[in-house]
Amino acid sequence: MRSKYNKTFLIVFHIFLFLFLNIHFLFFSNKGFSQPCWASGNGGNIFHTTNTEIYWQKQNSGTNIALWNISIVDVNNLWIGGISGIVLKTTTGGVTFIKNNNENLIYNYKLYQNYPNPFNPVTKIKYQVPLSIGGSGVVILKVFDILGKEIAVLVNQKQNAGTYEVTFDGSNLSSGIYFYKLVAGNFTAVKRMVLFK
Repeated sequence: MRSKYNKTFLIVFHIFLFLFLNIHFLFFSNKGFSQPCWASGNGGNIFHTTNTEIYWQKQNSGTNIALWNISIVDVNNLWIGGISGIVLKTTTGGVTFIKNNNENLIYNYKLYQNYPNPFNPVTKIKYQVPLSIGGSGVVILKVFDILGKEIAVLVNQKQNAGTYEVTFDGSNLSSGIYFYKLVAGNFTAVKRMVLFK
């Protein structure tokens, strides 16, 4: 009889979490309902209970990124993974979560100013491609003259997340103002550069 009550409670509670709290992952330890239970989801939401009663305590994750995976090592050690490669860890049973070092992860497209600028006749153009749920995407980087005529296609291919740098050689061009444009998915950015011979 207790097992049937627990399954019904789990289903009702999971529906409540999904609809009202944007929680998409519910984890019960392998020892059943008498052990700590965890729930995580969108907006960095993490909830924890020690007795599977109605009282669930919200934990401070320190992020607003969607959290989708939970792995419990023991009562105090817990790992939670989310989109964009974020990993949270606690060694205190959920009081404080420590983010992994995501300094190298890229979350947005970015087009940098070329260097040097003005240039004669070679310059470098740097840009970033972010992590995305859909994987790699097509990146297009083109150079245009002041009239909008396409001068060169520097990049036109699928690229994984990372920072890229291409070299543009203006040896065959006259002095003047040129533009370079990065297009990737819904992102578009244009920068100006000056060729001075």
